[in-house]
Amino acid sequence: MNVTVYSKPGCQQCKFTCLSLDHAGIPYDVVDLTTNAAAVEYVQDLGYSQVPIVI
Repeated sequence: MNVTVYSKPGCQQCKFTCLSLDHAGIPYDVVDLTTNAAAVEYVQDLGYSQVPIVI
């Protein structure tokens, strides 16, 4: 299973989402939406407008 967390710096919900994944032993990648315009377009195309987004 590949898990990706789309996040922004300073987002407390994103931090706690990552902590929960860590606690459950689930490996994941974090994509910073402030530095990746393609990722922003991707999540907007999916209909999301708030972070964290976990796919």
